[in-house]
Amino acid sequence: MPQGTLEDHLYKDGSRLAWLQLLKICKGAARGLDYLHTGTGTQHGIIHRDVKSSNVLLDENFAAKISDFGLAKIGPTNQARNLTIKSDVYAFGVVLLEVLCGRPAVDTRLDEEQMGLAPWAQDCIRKGKLNNIIDSRLRGQISSNCLKDFARIACRCLDNNPNQRPTMSEIIGKLDAILSVQERQDSSITEGKFIDKFQWFLVLK
Repeated sequence: MPQGTLEDHLYKDGSRLAWLQLLKICKGAARGLDYLHTGTGTQHGIIHRDVKSSNVLLDENFAAKISDFGLAKIGPTNQARNLTIKSDVYAFGVVLLEVLCGRPAVDTRLDEEQMGLAPWAQDCIRKGKLNNIIDSRLRGQISSNCLKDFARIACRCLDNNPNQRPTMSEIIGKLDAILSVQERQDSSITEGKFIDKFQWFLVLK
């Protein structure tokens, strides 16, 4: 794909996707998984079984496409001891944390308590230390409400009880709401800057 993978942009030097772009990519990937789970016309849905940032491809407009169906299988999706659609949801929660934190699911260069992204990030979120986990490249781009809501939906995806995890359709709704709030805030900030510049122009004139 023209723009490579989400993983490329999260970890390769020189790539700097804006927060709004990342939100749209997450929403697009969620739509792809939702289609697999509910929109294929099969009785049980399709479980991807290998959801990760390297399997989220980006086209020329950075629209997300789910790829690599080598491990995918048609249900049953509700067997407690096998991989289910809720296993895909868990994996997608890890991808959301990768996007927010700018680090891979496992980083062996770090201390043991920080090596696994999911438990480390969840612990920080529970302790109210959200600012400690944000990718430094995204600081100043995320509104506080959007940050809390994004972290909340990621943690719900990672719930130890699969039945408590949201569906991909629910995740799309949450990401859509977060995206709308962020767009409104960014628009308001841009408008404010324009007004300030215009006022300075009038003063100087």
